[in-house]
Amino acid sequence: SHDDYDLYRRIDPQDAPRHWAAAAWFAWVGPRQRRCLRADGFVVPERCYGYYRSLRLDEDYLVSLVDALPDGEWELHCHPALDTDPGLAEYEALCSGRFRRALEQRGAILTTYEGLPRSER
Repeated sequence: SHDDYDLYRRIDPQDAPRHWAAAAWFAWVGPRQRRCLRADGFVVPERCYGYYRSLRLDEDYLVSLVDALPDGEWELHCHPALDTDPGLAEYEALCSGRFRRALEQRGAILTTYEGLPRSER
């Protein structure tokens, strides 16, 4: 799946222009890649979020993202790690009370790929 560049541009308009080439690539390759993976039996959400903020996810961005997300199944691309400063910052943002409350208010259900329904497409 690919990150939703249009949503990213609305949430972080100052940073978005530096990712236009990756966004164009994902828009071109993403739909075919999802079809192929689904045909091979993989569970693939329609969208991924967080790629364009890789190693820079923070609490404010995550809360804004949850508020703006479309309904459906999606993946959050992140790299929480306790052994680097950016990874630790992402870990802390993901564990923050504000982010958890935003998810709860939205009615989001956290799961794994194993927990997603399989599509017959």
